[in-house]
Amino acid sequence: MFDTVGLGELCRKAAGVDVTLAADSELLAAALGLDRARSLADAAAAHVLAELEARGVCDRDFGHTTATWLSNSTNTARNTCRARVRDARRLVLWFDEFDTALSEGLLTQDHVGLLCRVANIRNREALADAQAQLIVLAAEFSFEQWAMLVRQLAAELDADGGYDPNDDIHANRLRLAANGDHTIEVGGRLVGEARTTVAHTLGTIADELFARYKADRKHDPDIEMPTRATLMALALAEACRRAGAVEIASTQAPRTEAIIIIEETAESGPVLRTPDAERLPDAAAHLLSDPIIRALVTDTDRIPLRYGRARRYATTAQRTAIAARDGGCIFPGCEMPPGWCDIHHQPAWESGGHTDTETMAMLCRHHHGVTHRNGWHMKPHPAEAQRWQWETPTGRTIDSVRRSDRHRTGRRTT
Repeated sequence: MFDTVGLGELCRKAAGVDVTLAADSELLAAALGLDRARSLADAAAAHVLAELEARGVCDRDFGHTTATWLSNSTNTARNTCRARVRDARRLVLWFDEFDTALSEGLLTQDHVGLLCRVANIRNREALADAQAQLIVLAAEFSFEQWAMLVRQLAAELDADGGYDPNDDIHANRLRLAANGDHTIEVGGRLVGEARTTVAHTLGTIADELFARYKADRKHDPDIEMPTRATLMALALAEACRRAGAVEIASTQAPRTEAIIIIEETAESGPVLRTPDAERLPDAAAHLLSDPIIRALVTDTDRIPLRYGRARRYATTAQRTAIAARDGGCIFPGCEMPPGWCDIHHQPAWESGGHTDTETMAMLCRHHHGVTHRNGWHMKPHPAEAQRWQWETPTGRTIDSVRRSDRHRTGRRTT
C-alpha cells in the first residue's frame, strides 16, 4: 500500500542534490515544492498514526502506547511523539475538512496542530462546524493572526466559560527539555490567572530590557537590538533571578536600609550624604522608621580598601565603599541601583586582577555581560582615577559615569 522504500529513495536523492549549482529560480521552486511534499507526508503520517492508535497495535505487540513506540523507534522526543499522535487522532476523528485541506496543501501542520491543541470535548463540535471558514481565513491572514483568531474562538466556544483555573488547573503545563548542546527547550501552556500573571510580569521586564538596550544604542549605535522573542526569553531568566533574591521563610518584612556617607570637609566638618550624593539635613534620622543605618567614613580622597590576590570576592565593606563611590551601575544611561549590581574586577581575576576597591566597579548583570562580550574592552580612564572606559568592537570609546555625579551635578551623559 505504501511505497516507503521508493519514497525514501526519492527523499535521499533530493537531500543529496548540490544546491550550490542551482539557479535562484530553481531554489525558490524547490523550497516550495519540498514544503508541499512535507505537508503531504504530514497528512499521510497522521492517517497512519491515527489508525495505529485506533487498532491498539503498539500496545498489543510491544506493550507501549503509540507515542512511546514511535519515540523509541525513531529516537524522537517523547513529548513530540505524544503531540503528533494526539493531533493525528483529533484530526481524523474531529476535523475531517482540515484533514482534506492538509492533503490538498491548503493548510500546514502548524494550522492543524494549533486547532487540535485548543480543541476539547466542550468546544470540538462548534470548532468542527467552523472548519470551512477557518480554512478560508488561513489563506487571508498570516499564521500568527490566524492563530490568534482561532485561540479566541476556541475560548468563546468553550461551554464551561473558557480556561478557568479553578476548574481546569491541570491545563497548566511547563516543560524544560535539555538539548545536547547545553541549551534548554521551553514549552508549555498557561491558563487563567497563571497566564495573566506570567504574561504581565515577563512583558513588563521585557519592556525594561528593551529600554536598557535602547539607551545603550545611544552610546554605541552598533549594538544590535534583540527581537521581542529574545527579550521575553531574557525576561524569564531575569524574573527567575529576581525571585531567587527573596527567601520568604528566612526574611522579614522590608525595612529601610540607608548607607550614610560621612564626608570630612575642612570648611564645615562632617557632611552626611546618600550614595547618590544627596546631602541629608541634620535632622534626617527621624524621617526613617526602624532603619538599618550603616556608616561609611571616608576622607575627601575616599581611600580604598585593598586585598590584592589574598581573596577572590569583594567583602561587604568593599562593596559598601564601591556603592558609595559608583552609586550603582557605571555604564552611561543605566539606572540600576547598587543592590542589583555585580562587582566587576578590571583586569579580570583570571587575568591577574586584584580585589582592590580602586580596581573594581559596579555593573548591573546586563552591562556586566556587555563588558565580557567579544570585542569589548574595559580599561582605566586615562585622565581620571577610579573611572573607566570601554572600547567597542568598532573602536568607539564610551566613558563610565557615576550615578552620584549625575545626581550631584544634574548633568546627563551623551
